[in-house]
Amino acid sequence: MIDDELVRPFLPTLQAVRGNEELAARLPSEEPSHVYGAAAIVIQIDGIRRESWTDDVELSERLFASYPRGSPPAPDRNTWGSYKLIDDEVPARRQKCMMCILQPGFSTCVACGGTGRVGEFTQCECTTGFVQCTTCEGTQATIGARVRYVNDSQVRLRHLFVPQLPKTLRSHLEQGIDPSAQYPESLRFDPEPTMVGTAYRGASTVREPDFHGFFFGEALGDATRSISEVTRDVIGVEARAYGVAILWLVYERIGTATHLGFFINPEGKLTYAGPT
Repeated sequence: MIDDELVRPFLPTLQAVRGNEELAARLPSEEPSHVYGAAAIVIQIDGIRRESWTDDVELSERLFASYPRGSPPAPDRNTWGSYKLIDDEVPARRQKCMMCILQPGFSTCVACGGTGRVGEFTQCECTTGFVQCTTCEGTQATIGARVRYVNDSQVRLRHLFVPQLPKTLRSHLEQGIDPSAQYPESLRFDPEPTMVGTAYRGASTVREPDFHGFFFGEALGDATRSISEVTRDVIGVEARAYGVAILWLVYERIGTATHLGFFINPEGKLTYAGPT
């Protein structure tokens, strides 16, 4: 009952529309031919997508000793970053530096190309055409190791799913309902079907959720499939589903039908969806 009381202010009714002078002015003078309760679904997903790859590299002994080892921090959807670690699963090996064979401990100066001069008359700062090898740092030895790169990136997705309503009305709802808004927790629900018992002993059936009497229609299947696909490679995921109740009014006339929609935004304001 407490949950119902918290949700009730977000369930639009024809009586509430008629009680709002501005919205009542949008209603035709006659009674609606049909009054339906539909529901859109807002999906908000937060998490971390972790990518990892390795590369076999040559490091100076000093650099190898300073590299972090072990495992990166556990993924946290509130923090993200990049990490480089020595992969201890592959044994490191000390070897002769292959980048300074011509003059051990030194490599050709990039500025002068090994000539010792920059231009025709200016002597290069290296003076000899060689500088300390940047790979082994002059020791003539390197460590062959495998480095693991880990990149954590934030996943923040906001999607709206509207049931198969008349095209124009659906378009207005998609423009009017903000999936990025902060929705009250009272509107949150579990989109997964549940098993319920029947009158027959041991028997059960699958019941798809509705939203307090407002039907989701195709939006429910679209939303659950989206959650499954999007979160497949997301770590530390939090997926939240919120229902947005829609009052759908149909006014039938000879050869035509007018469809009007109303919903209540997260701040509790009764809102006209369309058409304009």
